[in-house]
Amino acid sequence: MNEYIQIDRTSPLPLYKQLEDSIVRAIGDGELKAGDKLPTEEELADQFGLSRPVVRQAYGALVGAKLVVRERGRGSFVKELKSGPLTNSLLGFSQETLLSGHIPVTKVLAFEKSRLPERLGEMVESPWDEWFYLERVRFTDGVPSSYLRTWVPVERFPGIGAYNFEIEGPRTKSWTPGGVGTEVRACTTGRRWGCSCSPGTTG
Repeated sequence: MNEYIQIDRTSPLPLYKQLEDSIVRAIGDGELKAGDKLPTEEELADQFGLSRPVVRQAYGALVGAKLVVRERGRGSFVKELKSGPLTNSLLGFSQETLLSGHIPVTKVLAFEKSRLPERLGEMVESPWDEWFYLERVRFTDGVPSSYLRTWVPVERFPGIGAYNFEIEGPRTKSWTPGGVGTEVRACTTGRRWGCSCSPGTTG
């Protein structure tokens, strides 16, 4: 029962993220198909000892990525991917990579307060003086696939300093005094091995 779900309590990866990744991987592998019902909070509590907040956070991320739909009084169901998973702009790097059958890893090289570089300041209209600088390398199946440098305004997202960017990127999360929301735009430069990327948003 629910054999596609893998929960390892010795892993540094949060439980909600392990649950989310397990479901995304099962969708990508075809083990879960459009219309399939996901386990209820009670079932996951009984089988894996997961709390309701953990399940809700995982399912919320899947709903936000339009991989899952909630139906009041019925439960949560896998949503049909009409145009293919890679065309879904709401997917983060981890979700997109897992759907493709590969293993994603993000390594944070730097995360610190910094001023926006002058050359980028000329490209964006910004009222903020203080920024967080984030530098990351992404790996697909152990091979470096992209290098990203991101600047996020501190005043707009005051809770960003406590966030773990090796789990998720700033495209799928934003920071407010009350907690984590959805969709944030940041000033980013980056490159993928073999091609160039212009400044814009990041995932």
